[in-house]
Amino acid sequence: AKARWGKTEAWQEYEEKSAGRTTEAEKDLSEQLMEFFGRFGALRGEEPDSEAVQQTVAALQQFIVDCAAQCGVEVELFQSNHEGVIVDKIQAAYGVFDGILINPAAYTHTSVALRDAIAAVSTPVVEVHISSILSREEFRHKSMIAPVAKGSIMGFGLAKAVATSS
Repeated sequence: AKARWGKTEAWQEYEEKSAGRTTEAEKDLSEQLMEFFGRFGALRGEEPDSEAVQQTVAALQQFIVDCAAQCGVEVELFQSNHEGVIVDKIQAAYGVFDGILINPAAYTHTSVALRDAIAAVSTPVVEVHISSILSREEFRHKSMIAPVAKGSIMGFGLAKAVATSS
């Protein structure tokens, strides 16, 4: 990342904000993140709306917010299974947020509405996927979002997706 973005203003800002973070602090963050993955692994097979899963999700969301705050960044987390609600959120982000990280899930391959909403706002959007869409079924290889996003991050697992957001 530094080779590509190291001369940008955004990278310089990132370096300034993370300059005080020691190797020990980085290790501590990694360990905390791995702890979440262990908790999620133990919940495998649980219903997504179970109390245990919802508590773990809430704790992970707070972890992301706290990590971002340490870098002087404010984040708002949002999730919906409804395409129109996501479109409304993207449109509402115009002029409010500096950027959007989105995991459009199955809408990646099907939603012209999400594509058009992203294209219509000048807010930079980065598409994030836990797995590589290219290593999945052939019908998942094409992203409707990628042509209008500033970039895509995929295939690095949940750890990278969470680290990217904080």
